[in-house]
Amino acid sequence: MEIDWEPRAEEILEKLVAQLDRRDRQDYAARSREAAELHARTHGVRRVSRDAAVVGFAKASGTMMRSQVTNAMRRLGIDPKQYEEYL
Repeated sequence: MEIDWEPRAEEILEKLVAQLDRRDRQDYAARSREAAELHARTHGVRRVSRDAAVVGFAKASGTMMRSQVTNAMRRLGIDPKQYEEYL
């Protein structure tokens, strides 16, 4: 199943990734996109929503990246507690 992205989803993912260290951005962006698309597929939808993009960003975090990821979310007004199960 091919997955589309809502413009708002693309925008929030770009903003979140831009909050990370430069050396981590490219790899993290790719992992976040994959996780967001998998999340959408798992829920039977063909379009990544803004929420699914944030879930993908959270899911892509590893133990070492978790504080960077939650700080990036906070800086953009996203409560990491809403995505805690994915972190």
